[in-house]
This record gives sequence, structure tokens and C-alpha cells, in this order.
Amino acid sequence: MQLLKIAELKVGMRLAKPVYNKKGVLLFGIGTELTEAAISNFKNMGLYAMYVLEPQEPLPLITDEEIEFERFNATATFMLGEDLEGYVKGVKPKNIELLADEIQKRYGRTARKFKFIQTLRSPYDQMYKHCVNMAIMAAAISKHMDFKPNEQHYLIVAALLSDIGKLYAAPEILNKEGKLTPEELRSVREAQMKGYDLVRNDYTISAGVRRYIAQMADKLQDKMDSVGSSYGDDEREQRKMLEGSKILDVSSMFDLLTAMRIYKAPMSLFSALMFFEDRNSEYDEGIVGCIVKSIDVLPVGACVELSNGAKGLVVGESEYYALRPRVLSFADNQIYDLSQRKVYEQLKIVDIMRTMDNRPIIKNVL
Repeated sequence: MQLLKIAELKVGMRLAKPVYNKKGVLLFGIGTELTEAAISNFKNMGLYAMYVLEPQEPLPLITDEEIEFERFNATATFMLGEDLEGYVKGVKPKNIELLADEIQKRYGRTARKFKFIQTLRSPYDQMYKHCVNMAIMAAAISKHMDFKPNEQHYLIVAALLSDIGKLYAAPEILNKEGKLTPEELRSVREAQMKGYDLVRNDYTISAGVRRYIAQMADKLQDKMDSVGSSYGDDEREQRKMLEGSKILDVSSMFDLLTAMRIYKAPMSLFSALMFFEDRNSEYDEGIVGCIVKSIDVLPVGACVELSNGAKGLVVGESEYYALRPRVLSFADNQIYDLSQRKVYEQLKIVDIMRTMDNRPIIKNVL
């Protein structure tokens, strides 16, 4: 599987990922051979890259759950984009409440783990996909933290509205490859603040949503004043933050770390969680733990890289340590139970072996 810019696509290549329209209707399925018309269609859709299969590569095994996640993500992204673009022009959102209800029903009311999949983001939809994924993670985390349904709903809506200010920013800055200059960064933050002001001053929006947006604005103002946000480093400030605001912080960073962009290699889900573990004074450890309870990070069958340089296969989950499963090492054909302290002191998982679209490689263990 390889990632190619639209200009590099050729007739006869086969798609490695599905393409949906804004209503969630499948336009091009996995394995579809490209034609001139299809390539032209991708250009008109504003996509700048596609995943294609190698010439002799078999079709990847994708579950119905993964297909549905991607279909829903595509539909939700378009719905949110229409609402936010209208909102900054004075048109009241018509889809956000319905979208929040659907996310809450799908991901905020079940303790069952789900597949969290990142997809490539175009300049048009990268902001909206971030908000949708942030809302999905916030719903799942808040479920494990026993949020009341109304409070959970406020949290999800706040996540969907969280990046609206970027619509006021210059597209050439938002889509710039590489680090922003201090002036560019400040202009983006000023645009974000404008978006926060739009929402928190709109009294037709629930006060429960606006208080989360207000805390985002306060944190951003700290950064703009060059004081630096003290929420992560100062324990007293952490206690002042609403639990929901802490969830939004973690959900946003988790999506940013694992997001796929044309110019940035994503972290695996496992590496993202290790990122949080290394910064447990900045991010609430209990909230991060709820991510592990919500999504499949190290499913049975996943291939992993081990700290001794060997490759391994996850053959069993741990009852108490989700990120320390039983692993079959290919180097010596031995099974190591990483949940045992003595074993874990000698051998750890470094990362998941991934396909190029950021899915873990799964072996058929039957």
C-alpha cells in the first residue's frame, strides 16, 4: 500500500481505501481500478492524495465495523462543515445537535471497545475531522467517567464547536507545511479566540456548552499573553478545570498525535498513549486510562516491535494491564506475559507494526 498525491495517480491503479460522499454513500470501494474519470473526480472533490495498492498486493482485510466507522466519519465531517461554515456567516447550526446525539448514542453509551481509525485529511476537511474525532473520543471517555447524559451531550457539542475559529484564519497559514512563524501562530490563535467569542456570547447555545468553550478560551488567552498555559504544569490550576475540559484537552491531543496528514507521519495509538504516560503531570492519568478502556489499542493478532529488537504477536490480553498483553516472540517462539513485573522489566512493547494507513497489522491467528 502506498500514499500518492492525486497528480501521481495513474489509470489502472487500485484503491486501498473507500471514498464516500457527504451522505455516506460509497463512491469508490476498496480495490476499484482507477479510470481517468475517477481521477478527475478526486481532483474535483479537493482530495490531494489517495492510498493505492501495490501491483500484486491483495485486498486488505477490513471489518464491517471499520467500514461503518469510516462511513459515519465521512458523513459527520460534511454535516459539521456545513454547519460551522454557515454559523460564522450568521446562520444557526441545524445539524450539530443531531450529530452530537448520534455520536453519544454510538460511542457514549456502551462500554464495548471500538475500532478508532484515522483517515487522510484534505485541506478542506482536516479541521472538521479533528472536531468529529475529538467528539467521539470525548463521548467514549466520559462514558467511563460516569458523566450524566446531559453533561455528556454538552461535552460532545463543545468538541464539535471547538475549532470553529480556524474558519477565520488564512487558509495558506493553516495549510502551511512546516512550523509557523510567531506572527502566523498568533494570527491563528487570534482567529481561534474569535471563534470562541462567537460561541460563548451566543445565548441560544446551552450554558453547559458555553462554559467548556469559555475554559478553552481562557487557556488560549494564557498562551497569547505569553505567560504559558499553567493548566498542565500547575496542580492547583488543574483542579480548577472542569473534568469535561480535561477530557477535551486529552481528546484533542490524542487526535492530533494520531492524525494523518500529507506532510506529517502519524503516531500509532500505542505511541500516543506512551506520549501521555511521559507527561502524566500535564494530562490527567485517569482520563488517559479511559482511552485504553474505549478503543482497541493492542488487539489479539496485532504485530508489535519489542524492546529487544524482535517482532512479536499479541496472543492474549491482560486482565489488569491493557497495554501489557501476552506476546509471542518470533525470535525464540516463546510467549511472554508482560503483565508480570519481572518480565516487563526485561521486555516491553516499543510500538505497533502498522500498515501505511495507520491500521495495526493483524495476523490470522486461527
